[in-house]
Amino acid sequence: MSNDNLANKSLEILPEIALCQSAVKLQPNCAANYLNLAKSLAAQGKILAAIRASHQAVMIDPYVLEAYFNLGQFFKQTEEFHQAIAAYLEVLGIQPDYLAAYSQLAQVLRQIGRWQDAFLCDRYYLSIDFVNKFYPNPRPWSMLSDSYDCREEVSGWQIYPPTTIQLSPPKNLEYRICEQFKITSFEYLPAEVALSQNGRAWADYYTVAFLTARNQLISGYSCGSSPIIAASQKLPSPLKISGTVAFLSVGWGTTYFHWMTDLLPRIELLRLKGINFAKIDKFVVNRCQLPYEKATLNHFGIPEDKIIESQQHPHVEAERLVIAYLHYRGGNWVGKFLRQEFLTKSLSQVKSSGYDRLYISRKYAQYRKVINEAELVNCLKANFGFHVVTLETLSFAEQVAMMFGAKVAIAPHGAGLTNLVFCNPGTKIIEIFSPDYINNCYWLLSHQVNIDYYYLLGELLAETNLGDESQNYDESEAAKPNQDPDILVNLDKLVKLLEFAQVSPI
Repeated sequence: MSNDNLANKSLEILPEIALCQSAVKLQPNCAANYLNLAKSLAAQGKILAAIRASHQAVMIDPYVLEAYFNLGQFFKQTEEFHQAIAAYLEVLGIQPDYLAAYSQLAQVLRQIGRWQDAFLCDRYYLSIDFVNKFYPNPRPWSMLSDSYDCREEVSGWQIYPPTTIQLSPPKNLEYRICEQFKITSFEYLPAEVALSQNGRAWADYYTVAFLTARNQLISGYSCGSSPIIAASQKLPSPLKISGTVAFLSVGWGTTYFHWMTDLLPRIELLRLKGINFAKIDKFVVNRCQLPYEKATLNHFGIPEDKIIESQQHPHVEAERLVIAYLHYRGGNWVGKFLRQEFLTKSLSQVKSSGYDRLYISRKYAQYRKVINEAELVNCLKANFGFHVVTLETLSFAEQVAMMFGAKVAIAPHGAGLTNLVFCNPGTKIIEIFSPDYINNCYWLLSHQVNIDYYYLLGELLAETNLGDESQNYDESEAAKPNQDPDILVNLDKLVKLLEFAQVSPI
């Protein structure tokens, strides 16, 4: 840009600063005016003045999320990294699932060499020690120590004991197995039901937190950045509910996978404890809007007028708060539970599709699509007789029945593979990954129903894309992942893998 253009640009911005300053003089107690002034000053490169204006905005209104976020950005520029960390934590204390705050905070943590904290932050997790060290002005009496789990204030009952399952390695064409599949066993913690008198609970997309009446974090049942919930004085006031509330919401609970494998098994834990659902005044779930959410809750006899969505009311307080705790999809009993509850009923409602070789498409998804899907589908149809299905266009019962009838199913990594729990033992599942994003959750799930699991890595791409999950499985704006690239499939390798899996051509 030439000097003349720079001068013209400066002249364009200066009147805006003057305008904002005039607004501040006219309304000195308006936080928005200081917020606008800070933006104008920053655009002119006057960062220190922008910091002062932002501080004034939060002094007037300590709930102005944007002002704290901007402070974090400004302090990054001035390399005042501890102040930047405090500012981003203030953002999360107001809105704990604010994605950009996690992203920016992780960048700062890497800049100051706090690699482990940055790693966790990228996964929307802030440790108790980290929050204790950096969170500004925490709420009084917050007990943020892992050594004290508040069990003396919470009645708890073990439903399933801890178990360890042995893992079979997945099958693929490569000599080397990806790191995500090298674990040989997995230990599940006990599954429990607990009761907290006058307890509080919080659930957003990433975090679930349970707290006692004395604001002590029940860390054993909480997940994500739960220490923020205990420390914050700026969360929305809790929805106070008289009577008994069963809190079932889970992290990532607006996705099909977590709904089916994390949330619904918690209902089973309540039943196994012998809790009479008629005596539960409210059930809190992440959301009850999509067909599969309504169908599954209705299956368990939970009426819609008893449902509270944490998507709308993330913060609740109850006279009697019932907590169902499940560790990482719970163990082999979860797969058996889902099959017992939904398989027979679904098969009685819909006829078999007659297709035993399925390709599950993500064409309606906004990310993690197969780039060369047209060629892939032509290959699978013409040479192997596969049927293409988009599960989100089917009813829940149709999805269950479709997967039950499959002998072979191929799919890019995505929520539709949750339905492998309804496959018959020995069904061959081929999961396709981008080499930039490999998640072993469906391999672990496959052990619950004895699936013959294979995987294929796509080709490396120069660029990756961002976006939202398909509408059926994940709508939360907060849910945008860091990196979920589309997938380019090498068709020769896929054909070789099918041959290796003894899937014969037609």
